[in-house]
Amino acid sequence: MTAVALIAVAGVTQAHAQSMTTVEPEGAYFGMGLGVNGISKGDATIAARTPSAVKFKFHDGWAASLSAGYKWTPGLRGELELRYRTNGVKNLNSNAFPLSGRPDDLSLMANLLYDFKTGTRFTPYIGVGVGGSMVWWRKFANASSTRIVHAAGGTKLAFQGIAGVAYAVTPDWQVTFDGRYKGSSGHTFKGVQAVDTVSGFKLRDTTLMLGLRYDFGA
Repeated sequence: MTAVALIAVAGVTQAHAQSMTTVEPEGAYFGMGLGVNGISKGDATIAARTPSAVKFKFHDGWAASLSAGYKWTPGLRGELELRYRTNGVKNLNSNAFPLSGRPDDLSLMANLLYDFKTGTRFTPYIGVGVGGSMVWWRKFANASSTRIVHAAGGTKLAFQGIAGVAYAVTPDWQVTFDGRYKGSSGHTFKGVQAVDTVSGFKLRDTTLMLGLRYDFGA
């Protein structure tokens, strides 16, 4: 009886190990994440400035996301991602003009990703995405706390690149860590005074995200 029990335990252990290392079946999945966000580029044009081209500087901020997708057995995944980012502004043109407020960015992206199967619990992945980015500016004010622009900034075409790794805690639950570089251009913020209107705002940001993903197909 003891020998039979040992064989049964060994069989279950081996089956569990195989389920963690073999190619995952196709199916739907759901994910969520939380992380930090940094804006590397905030170029724009303000009519009142001479020269009119300006550069905004920002503090690091935070981001949160929800995603849902479908996984195909060759390693391809397609997903829809809803992500919110926010960053406080530092100044305009290298400390010359202190500012306050923050740009908020709500984006909906369609992503195509590829998982590199390693035969282990670790699965690196890369991907690209395209979608829409809605940016608005909250409490945009100068050093004397005078409001400069209205909040609305419009929705513009956005793109992103993705690289990360997933770790299988169980066959259906994975912890993920990735970086996403996203860009959008052409945002306009109407000034309280016409000369303060911000146009051609280019937003480039990098987000590092820790997430959790559940595979229904597993």
